[in-house]
Amino acid sequence: MTSAAHTFELELPADDVQESEKRFHLIVDAIPGMVCALNAAGEVELLNHQVMEYFGKTAGELKDWANSDAVHPDDLPRVIDIWKRSVEAGQPYDLELRQRRADGEYRWFQSRALPARDREGRITGWYMLLTDIDDRKRAEDMLRSNEQSLRLIVDSIPGFVAISNAAGEVELYNQRVLEYFGKTTEELKNWATADVLHPDDLARMIDAWRYSIDTGEPLDLDHRSRGADGVYRWFHIRGRAQRDAEGRIVRWYHLVTDIDERKRAEDELAKAFDEIAKSEAELRTIIDAISQLSFIRRIPRDCVNNARRRSREGSNSNTNDEYATGMVSIVGS
Repeated sequence: MTSAAHTFELELPADDVQESEKRFHLIVDAIPGMVCALNAAGEVELLNHQVMEYFGKTAGELKDWANSDAVHPDDLPRVIDIWKRSVEAGQPYDLELRQRRADGEYRWFQSRALPARDREGRITGWYMLLTDIDDRKRAEDMLRSNEQSLRLIVDSIPGFVAISNAAGEVELYNQRVLEYFGKTTEELKNWATADVLHPDDLARMIDAWRYSIDTGEPLDLDHRSRGADGVYRWFHIRGRAQRDAEGRIVRWYHLVTDIDERKRAEDELAKAFDEIAKSEAELRTIIDAISQLSFIRRIPRDCVNNARRRSREGSNSNTNDEYATGMVSIVGS
């Protein structure tokens, strides 16, 4: 009886262990994700139903995953190396990789594993969660593709282009902007202190930009910007807001056009008009002087004619002859 009692006491813990493992399997299979349990050495001990269903393989086949086609060939060396280092260091494992589905299609997963430790801190096993992130990765790839397409479009625009967020913080400059200023995007993000605007125009530009951000009104302004060569040129900036379906501003687009030649031509034209105005004033002075001179010349000529007439009428006055002679001298005849 003693022996039987002793045997019963030894078998009871085994039954408890089996019951515990059974409950653990049920819990793991109920998790809406792919779960793996591994021993302290990182070897697979348990896979839930979702894992085997995805790969179309048995637990035995997946235990040797490093020598199977479960992981994309381009990702496999990286996965093996990082997993090995995590197990050796006892550090959490976090990696994105492609895994082959039963139908042959590879999908992106995020693999996270944490070590389980006993009371003394020794690692007793690892628990891994595999999360399908394929849709997210495709969306990210599409976003990157769209961003690249936007960059190509923006860089092909014959002008300076800047894109800002709703708060007016610069997110993107096209290549022409960077080349003109000889600065990086990071250096130009805080344009108000980047020594790129003419000091006489800076306050006006800041005020106009703040007003547009606060009101959503378009930005239209002439200003001078300093190029990489240190020379200021005139530019015209146009800023327009992009709004969502609810009318909220989500982004600002700016087109900056070089108008330096036009401004110089306008200055030259203004100078020419000033010169014309001065010439007109001088011309009027000359015309007025000529009119006065003509009036003076007309009076002596009349006097001369009268003197000659009196002379023909028989007047022999020396005084009249002298007067007539004087008038002839004045008018030149």
